[in-house]
Amino acid sequence: MCLIVDANLAQVVLNKPSAANSAYLTLSKAVCLNRYTIFHGGKLSTEYAKCGILRSPLFIELSRSGRAIKIATGLINTHLPAANNLCRSNDQHIIALAKAAPRARVLVSDDKALQADFKNKSLVNNPRGKVYSPTRHNQSLTNC
Repeated sequence: MCLIVDANLAQVVLNKPSAANSAYLTLSKAVCLNRYTIFHGGKLSTEYAKCGILRSPLFIELSRSGRAIKIATGLINTHLPAANNLCRSNDQHIIALAKAAPRARVLVSDDKALQADFKNKSLVNNPRGKVYSPTRHNQSLTNC
């Protein structure tokens, strides 16, 4: 299964979650067990670098094992114009990443506007985008 983890939850999911973020503990453990592949690239990789994710031991191990895949910035940028016209959020680069990596159809983010954009059929389609919900994690990750 392929995920896009927004920078606002990257510390929680791609590092060890604290007790305060125990809702994401199941997802973090599954990532540690190599059950999911993380897609990143372009501006998202820059955001990961700013918050130190690219240097975290888990992320380095995921990259080495092929479970953290970086999509070329040029490929992401080709999808930006279409995303810019329809997005309500300020995260058009996430929508462009989803279009550039068509297997990545589950978003992990707590940004409500980005979640709405990711579920928008006009923006993410074939297959449709899903949003990970920590309260309904089994439902949001099945059949992706």
